[in-house]
Amino acid sequence: MVSFSIACADDRITRLVEPSAPSALRRLSAMEALARAGLTVGLSISPVLPGLDPDELGLEPLLTRAASAGARFASLRWMELAPEQRERLLRHASTAFPESATRIRRVLGRRPADARLRAARELDFRARCRALGLLAEDELGASNGAARTPPTQLLLFSPPSFR
Repeated sequence: MVSFSIACADDRITRLVEPSAPSALRRLSAMEALARAGLTVGLSISPVLPGLDPDELGLEPLLTRAASAGARFASLRWMELAPEQRERLLRHASTAFPESATRIRRVLGRRPADARLRAARELDFRARCRALGLLAEDELGASNGAARTPPTQLLLFSPPSFR
């Protein structure tokens, strides 16, 4: 099973958090190639930036394109930043992209999305997935008869732990 993460359909926004990552189009093309080769593939919209609404995120086009590329499942993962990490990221991004500082602050949000907003967005996401025949990532494991532990998000700006 291969999951492709894409933060946003707009590559200009994605470059703010993933400056060296391939474009959404390239990732979706790779997804299609692997699906044609017989692998189970899916889309992880991650990290979801709290300042973007579903239209700015490009939710419908991403899910539609992933389904067309052979995705069988999709997931949504929110950007999780502690307050000091958020401020550090905002300072770094504003320094790296001074002409975009205001937009960066809006996209990343001044604070994490509240629980009600997250729940509403996740319900909307699941409904869109169902309409396209995409399973939730946890449903895919159940349909294959295999239990799967969902991945955890690594901490931003922290060294990796190799235990």
